[in-house]
Amino acid sequence: MRSARFIGAAEGLHEAVGVPVYIYYEPDRSLYEHTVAAVRSQMGAETFEAARAQGRALTFKQAVACALEGDEVSPA
Repeated sequence: MRSARFIGAAEGLHEAVGVPVYIYYEPDRSLYEHTVAAVRSQMGAETFEAARAQGRALTFKQAVACALEGDEVSPA
């Protein structure tokens, strides 16, 4: 559940920035796609998408707090 939530948080924060985050190198898109597929297959598509949506709703501070404390942080 945490993995899917962090995937969503990263996607949401990346969109919020509105500019490429990786300016000096091209990220390995296949690693991202492999990770998403692996987490989705372990959780099931419906559960994965629900957790991903929760992650996308997190603010930067909430995502950091969740990562550092390991606690479930409610979306804003």
